[in-house]
Amino acid sequence: MPDPALKPCPFCGGAAEFVYTPWDEATQTGDDGTGSVVCQTCNAQVFGDSTGGALEWWNRRARDPEAEADRAKVSALLAEWPVIMAEHQEIRQASDALRDRLAEAEQDRNEAVRDRAALRCTLDAARARR
Repeated sequence: MPDPALKPCPFCGGAAEFVYTPWDEATQTGDDGTGSVVCQTCNAQVFGDSTGGALEWWNRRARDPEAEADRAKVSALLAEWPVIMAEHQEIRQASDALRDRLAEAEQDRNEAVRDRAALRCTLDAARARR
């Protein structure tokens, strides 16, 4: 019976099965505790150095359309990266320029408030002299 954790055969796309025959000391036959993965269609086979090793090796070498699609998306994003970074730099420069203009406007406002206060004092002093 196919193991649902196993990916399809990378050669034919057939279902794979984990095969394990316990070691028989009397006959000196069987697996040494590792097992193997076998394609039920073309008999491609992978042996592992552990039970998990055979499963991992089989799945690592199997074609994975989802992983290939993900790799294509990542490649497309990486190709766009320089454009994104250039846009980011432009936005950063515009933001810095706006921050500088805001600081200048605040400074101009503060000067205008001081000038207005000085004029008011001068006006009040002139009125007081009359």
